[in-house]
Amino acid sequence: DDKAKTVPTSTAAREESSEVKQSKNAFDESLKMLIDFKSKYGHCLVPKHWVKNKKLANWVYRQRRLYTDLQKHGHSSLLTQDKIERLTSVGFAFRAKSTKAQIAIEAQRRSSKVSTRWEENFKLLVEFKKKNGHCLVPKVYEKNKPFASWVYHQRHHYKKKMAG
Repeated sequence: DDKAKTVPTSTAAREESSEVKQSKNAFDESLKMLIDFKSKYGHCLVPKHWVKNKKLANWVYRQRRLYTDLQKHGHSSLLTQDKIERLTSVGFAFRAKSTKAQIAIEAQRRSSKVSTRWEENFKLLVEFKKKNGHCLVPKVYEKNKPFASWVYHQRHHYKKKMAG
């Protein structure tokens, strides 16, 4: 009887195969999120602490870390050459901190945050004047310490500018 001998698959082998499939599916899903991000923003430079999609931000950070480990130690069980090629093909930067694009994006993000914060504090100052009849916000203003600090700094910068 020359029946074909089948090698039974062990539980551990089945679990490992299942884990590999889950890992591939997770990678594919995250790559799709990255591609969607790129189509919306024009780049793959997802901020490390991006609140709109923390899952994507963490995944991008992890891919960069895995790549760095691969470069330093020559091995990475999770970041395969196929994954590297797929990421590279969509414009992913493994070393984002040093790119001119990342620096420009971060500067723009900070600038818009500062501008928004300034506008919000200015509105508070207008409200303060309506309520109190003046703009003399105390340096230590218990009701809103960050606002008091902002007013202090506005005065400080103005005096510096006027002094030349």
